[in-house]
Amino acid sequence: MDEVVRRELPPPAEDITRSAYKGALVVRVTNKETGAHDDADVSGSAVVDAHAPPWPSSGAWWARC
Repeated sequence: MDEVVRRELPPPAEDITRSAYKGALVVRVTNKETGAHDDADVSGSAVVDAHAPPWPSSGAWWARC
């Protein structure tokens, strides 16, 4: 079971949300072409800045650990 705590932080700029995460987390990374996958342990802490569309329109996000 993933036990992640999220806290919203003040936004660094317009159209950007910033969240802090910490805890145990395992994510599955899947190759869309082959279907091959791997489970990655990404436990710890991170600050995530999410940019409003149109950048990035793919829904990607960045983490600064």
